[in-house]
Amino acid sequence: MINISFLNYFTKYLFSIFRMKYHEKFTEDDFSLTESGLFYKLLVKVGLASSKTHYLAKRIIILAVVTWIPLLILSAMQGLIINDKIDIPFLYDVTTHMRLLVVIPLLVFAEKSVDFRLNEFIDQFFHSGINRDSDKPLYILIRSKCKRLIDSLLADIIMLIIIVANITIRWEAAPSSDGTYWMQSPDGNDAGASWAGIYFLLFCMPIVQFILLRWLWRWVIWFIFFLNISKLPLRLRPSHADEAGGIGFLGTPPGPFLPVTLAISILFSAAILEQVIFLHHKLPEYYITMGAFIIISIILNILPLVVFVKPLVNCRRKAIFDYSALIHHHHQHFDDKWLESNEPGSLLGNPDPSSTADINSVFQTIRSMKAVPFDLKTMASTILISALPMLPLFVLQYSVKEIIQKVLSLLL
Repeated sequence: MINISFLNYFTKYLFSIFRMKYHEKFTEDDFSLTESGLFYKLLVKVGLASSKTHYLAKRIIILAVVTWIPLLILSAMQGLIINDKIDIPFLYDVTTHMRLLVVIPLLVFAEKSVDFRLNEFIDQFFHSGINRDSDKPLYILIRSKCKRLIDSLLADIIMLIIIVANITIRWEAAPSSDGTYWMQSPDGNDAGASWAGIYFLLFCMPIVQFILLRWLWRWVIWFIFFLNISKLPLRLRPSHADEAGGIGFLGTPPGPFLPVTLAISILFSAAILEQVIFLHHKLPEYYITMGAFIIISIILNILPLVVFVKPLVNCRRKAIFDYSALIHHHHQHFDDKWLESNEPGSLLGNPDPSSTADINSVFQTIRSMKAVPFDLKTMASTILISALPMLPLFVLQYSVKEIIQKVLSLLL
């Protein structure tokens, strides 16, 4: 029987990835990964740059109007919405629908959660005293450096070059031998692209690819930002209960880029679904690819946190020596007082044994200090989000009854 409380927790966790108490307006002390680049400057000019929910909704509707709806109209004009003569008509192209109607909206909404989580981390660094107010000039210098990178015109130019090169390769590539698509002319494989196919290659794909490449660049900036933060004089506390010197909050799920992971996983799963249903590929052919995707997702979500390994390892090593000496002195005084004294007195009600146990407990906490500010929960959340869209694929390979029987055979 399914545990209802677990389902409630899981549902709340899934929605928490996007639904947070966001900054409605960034102050000069806030840092944004998303309010930058050519696309953002265009949004500013048309009055859609705000991060408020209704502006994001407008942005999503406009993107759908200029991408998916023209494809629908052009496909209808050439009879490619539903056509028995082609393997994948427009209506059945799950990958395209997911790409334009699900993935892009998720990536747009992810802008709020990413900026919120990043600024939440920054606030915690200063609020907890890991960074002091005297470190603010150094932090501002790091923020300015990353801001210049995120606003770099060169980065946008490189993205556009990659997009143009990709479109050129796709345009010149021969039609796939696996089957026929709505993007091909209905007159035959040798007749070139359909009207909708031309629009998709020259307009829709550049938009999608630019958004995805922009998110990749934001991830790089996130990594660089944390790398520079890790080089600040962090005041880590080796005896902190989070076993990460006080920066364990960095690994608290959901991570900043989990919404992006979810969006890309949906697109990845939709592409496999299309291959299995319409081109009659076997799902086991993609098991290695699916596993590799999950591993890459984990790496991308935890790699920016790995930069804190050096300060954490140094903190733990120094603390072991310092606290070892402190404990030795403490125990020496205890032995001198209670074992070597001619009149030791009574231990009953005396706080000395309690202090000995307490300081030993602190030392055990230091010895268990981790070298990274995350744990299995952080990786498990990434696995959950990246694997969730893949679960329906297994219904294609196994019946629901077979899946239940396999699960029960493992449990019972």
